[in-house]
Amino acid sequence: MTQADLGLVFDVAGTALTTGYVAGAAKQYGNAKRVWFWIKNVRSNGSNATTTTIKLQARYAGAATLAYDDLPSDKGDANKTYEIEHAFASTANATTTGHFFLDLPAGLMDVTVNVKVNATGQSGDETFVYATVG
Repeated sequence: MTQADLGLVFDVAGTALTTGYVAGAAKQYGNAKRVWFWIKNVRSNGSNATTTTIKLQARYAGAATLAYDDLPSDKGDANKTYEIEHAFASTANATTTGHFFLDLPAGLMDVTVNVKVNATGQSGDETFVYATVG
């Protein structure tokens, strides 16, 4: 399967990482069969943010005035568990990574990546999310 790199789709740092969801810019993924989301957590020395939770939200084509709905996605585990939220552990003074994916996004007008942490970020804390389609 060929994958196309969509690059960075979410980037929040420092105290902008909060205990409430922060939404990234809306993206459209066209007729892709699957969108992989790759998370990278960078935590500063002394960071208290030990869990990063991510969820996707979407609205459908023709629904530009409607609110976003939570969108189930798969963390890629052996059980093929679809969930609304995916939690990723992080450690102070370390970089951690993870991934999850969305199947068959065709028909979705806008998809947003939403991120929250269990403790407000500090200077030097940053969460990135990259996407590829295939």
